[in-house]
Amino acid sequence: MREFPVDKAASCGILIGTMIRVAARGGLAHTAEHFADSWEGIVIADGRGEPLYINQRFAEFLLDDEDRPASGDAVADAARRVALAVAAQPEHQTGRLSIGAAYAPVHLEVRVTSLEAGHYRLLHCRDITRQYDYDLIQSALYRIAAMTGLAEDMAACYKAIHDIVVELLNSRNFYIATYNASIDRLEFVHFVDEFDQAPPPGPLGNGLTARVIRTGEPYLYSCDRMVLAKEGVDLVAHPAIDWIGVPLKIGDRVYGAMAVQSYDPGVRYSAHEKDILGFIAEHIALAIERKRAEEELKALSLYDQLTSLYNRRGFLAIASQQSRLALRERQPYAVHFIDLDNMKLINDHHGHGAGDAALQAVAGILRASFRDSDIIARLGGDEFVIFGLLADTADAVVLAGRLAGGLAEFNRTAPLPFALALSSGLAVFDPSQAGKPSLEELMAEADRAMYKDKLAKRAQS
Repeated sequence: MREFPVDKAASCGILIGTMIRVAARGGLAHTAEHFADSWEGIVIADGRGEPLYINQRFAEFLLDDEDRPASGDAVADAARRVALAVAAQPEHQTGRLSIGAAYAPVHLEVRVTSLEAGHYRLLHCRDITRQYDYDLIQSALYRIAAMTGLAEDMAACYKAIHDIVVELLNSRNFYIATYNASIDRLEFVHFVDEFDQAPPPGPLGNGLTARVIRTGEPYLYSCDRMVLAKEGVDLVAHPAIDWIGVPLKIGDRVYGAMAVQSYDPGVRYSAHEKDILGFIAEHIALAIERKRAEEELKALSLYDQLTSLYNRRGFLAIASQQSRLALRERQPYAVHFIDLDNMKLINDHHGHGAGDAALQAVAGILRASFRDSDIIARLGGDEFVIFGLLADTADAVVLAGRLAGGLAEFNRTAPLPFALALSSGLAVFDPSQAGKPSLEELMAEADRAMYKDKLAKRAQS
C-alpha cells in the first residue's frame, strides 16, 4: 500500500482517519491524483465497499444543518454508503440514490467503472439535488393546478394540499389557517399534529402564525425563544424544534398561512425548505381561492339543470374572478364559444327529448375534451362557453384540437340516431400584447368567430 502524507492528501481529497490510503499496485495512486480536481465527486472503493479515496468535490456535496462542510467521518460514511448501494450496479450503468441527513438530503447520479480487473471500483458521482427538487416542484405544481377540479369539497382540497407538501418535505405536522381581517377571526381549517389539537377559532393573537400573516413573509423558527421574545411572539403550543410558516395571499392581500413543524431532532428544516414551501404557497393560495369560489357557486345553485354545467350567471361570476387574477398575474387565458349545429332540425325530426340528449352529449364531450380546472358553461339554448387559464397562448389551439377529436370519437361510436356537429370560435387573452380586452370583450370576439365558422360551413353545404 502507498500512503499519501497529510499535506499531499489535503490536495488530493479529504482525510479518512489521518491519511488517504491508495494501493500503489496498478497505478491507483496515479488515478486518485488524476481525479483530485475533477468536477465530479470521485470515490475509489475496494471490493468490500470500503472507500480508499474520496476527492474534495465529493466532500463538498455534504453540508450540515448550518450549511457548513461535513466532518471527515461523515463524508467517509457517506462514501461507504454510496459504494455499498451500487455494489451490484453493472459497470458503466448510471443509477440514482440519496445520501445525507434527513434535513439536508443529497441526491446523486452514480456511474461505476472497474479498476484492476474488478478488484476496485471507481464511482463517478454527480449532485442532481437541484434537478431532483425541480422535478418534484413541477409535479407538485401540476397537481395543485388539477386539485380544484378533483377535490370534492374544501376539506378534500386541504387534504390534497397536505399530500402534495408531504412529497416535497417531511411534513408530518402540518396545518392551514385562514384569517378574516374584517372580524379578526383566525381559523385552523386543516390541522395535523402529533401532540396538539387544532386551536379553536378566535382572534389573530401574537403566535407564530400571526407573525406570518401580519408580515406577509415566510418565517423559519429554530429553537430560539429569545428571538421570539424580542419580537413579541408567543409560543402557544407544544414547542417545536423547527417551524416554517408561509403566507397565503392573493396579490398583497394575506388571507391565511400554511405551516410545517418538527419535534424530531432528526428532521430539521433550513432556508432551503422555507424557499420551497414559500414558492408553492403562491400557487396553493390561488387554488384555495378558486375552490372557495366554486363552493360558493354551488351554494348559490348557479348550475344548468339539464347539463349540470355552470349557467350564464355562474360562468360570469367565476370566470370574471379568474380573469382578474390572470390580469394581475399576467397569465394568458382563452375563451371558447361552442354552438350545437342544427338544433332545430334535431327537435323537429327526433323530438325535444332527443334535443335534450344532444345537449347533454355536448356537455359530456366538453368535459372530456377540456381540463378539470377549466370553467365550462351552457349559456342557454344550444350555446356553450369555456374559460381556461393557459401556460402558453399556443395551448388554446391544442385544446381546440382535443375538442375536435372528442367530437369525432363520439360520432364514431354513434350513441345517438344522428351525428353531432359543432361550430366554434376562439379568443385569447395575451398579456404580452398591447391592450387588455375585458372578459366580456373576449366573449364577444369568440362569439363572432363562432358565428363566422357556422356561416362558412353553411356556404360549403
